[in-house]
Amino acid sequence: MLVAAPPNLKPSLKKKNQDNKKIPQFYPDLKTIYREMDSLQQAFPELLKKEQIGMSSTKAQPIFAIKLSDNAARTEDEPALLFSSLHHAREAIGGLFLLHFIGEMAMSYQHDPLVKELIDNLSIWVVPVVNPDGYEYMFEKTPVFPWWRKNIRNYYANERNMSLGVDLNRNYNYNWKQGGESSPSSWYYRGQSPASESEVQTM
Repeated sequence: MLVAAPPNLKPSLKKKNQDNKKIPQFYPDLKTIYREMDSLQQAFPELLKKEQIGMSSTKAQPIFAIKLSDNAARTEDEPALLFSSLHHAREAIGGLFLLHFIGEMAMSYQHDPLVKELIDNLSIWVVPVVNPDGYEYMFEKTPVFPWWRKNIRNYYANERNMSLGVDLNRNYNYNWKQGGESSPSSWYYRGQSPASESEVQTM
């Protein structure tokens, strides 16, 4: 396992290796994702509705969903389907995929019979960013790999020795004791209790 660059490594190669560990430039920040959700809603107002469904644990930032349906503004008695991403802050590709999915589905509604059937008969809920605090923190504090993973529980704690963050994907009620780790310093820390985090309660 290579833990340090060899001393004879050329400076240009060292810089290239460092650049490869940075957050890719095509990953949108939190504000850009939310602006894109607004733009999609404006482009397809009958099919898409953006709603705030909760708030983050630490900064009380909004957690937004987009509803995709033939009458998105109405509550209808029909099956619902949920897509979510970015429980882990560093998995930005999931948010990009869901934004693309929303756009492709809305654009295909008029000319793709299968897409039309799905949208006419389902309420499809899409949450691109479950963990807005952690995602924002990754861009601000950990732009070089390993990028931030958890939320930022204890960010404002007076006790500066307290470890930061809960792994939201391991904070759900199901299999809580077996699904994560009990040490707050672990990337996989499951939290003090099942569903202790407001992001998980929102979902």
